[in-house]
Amino acid sequence: MIRVPPMLLFALLALNTSVLLAQDNPRITIIADAFSEHDDVRLDWGFAALVEYRGKRILFDAGNDAELLAENARALGIDLTRLDFVVVSHRHGDHANGLRHVLSINPDVPIYAPAGDEYFGTTTSPAYFERTRPEGTVISGDGTSYVLVETDREGRVLARFGRNVPLDPIPAAERRDSIAALKARLDSIPVGLDRVGGMPEAVRKLDVPRRYPAYMAVYVTNDGGVWVRRWPIGGGNRTIFDVFARTGEFRRTVVLPHSIMVEPTPYLSGDVVVGVARDPVTDESIILRFEKDASA
Repeated sequence: MIRVPPMLLFALLALNTSVLLAQDNPRITIIADAFSEHDDVRLDWGFAALVEYRGKRILFDAGNDAELLAENARALGIDLTRLDFVVVSHRHGDHANGLRHVLSINPDVPIYAPAGDEYFGTTTSPAYFERTRPEGTVISGDGTSYVLVETDREGRVLARFGRNVPLDPIPAAERRDSIAALKARLDSIPVGLDRVGGMPEAVRKLDVPRRYPAYMAVYVTNDGGVWVRRWPIGGGNRTIFDVFARTGEFRRTVVLPHSIMVEPTPYLSGDVVVGVARDPVTDESIILRFEKDASA
């Protein structure tokens, strides 16, 4: 996977969009969305589109559901084995889950995704885009429990990573804000929700999570180790990692006395951790280094 800075990615997309309008016969076909002018496609929560421009075929986002992406592509006569590359706008499941289907039929297609893309401060957990190992395997989880699974391109399970840890409740004020934001998004859909497929019933009922997920990110180190970043139980200005062997055995927990950003990816090793943090006074980015004695 090729990772590019998000602002550069969106600048290029904006530039290319303006150029598209000036070209002969450019075409954008919506494959997955909450509404469509095509009666033979299923509606869904998420987005995917095929951009055809100057002889190139570009998949922009992959939608929320792999099976629905495959079904709608067939209905629209779109061959997803014939792609020059894929662009993922951001790493939320409703824009990336369909990559499971794309990679199953087109495993070598280049994928461009923002390098510094976080989860916009929400409690959304990565459903698909967790971390890809150099061997081409993927570590993923659904965010509902502390269980992460490593699979190869054929979907075979190679290892599991997880622990039994308590989940922190989400403060009431934060849940109210989340419910209001979700309702505004549902109200913006220009068709009835009965026409939208793939939407979880909890979303329709505005039933947002009551507890934070057990993990917020996963990293694979140069030596093959897997570092899972947990939500800090009880809050506070800390960073907590659970460290696993590549075969799934839990090794230790590393607690840093300061919160660092999820992205840019921190440098992680058995002796030192280096990450980027936000200065609480100046709001500028600062680099922090932690030595081995921070391990717990």
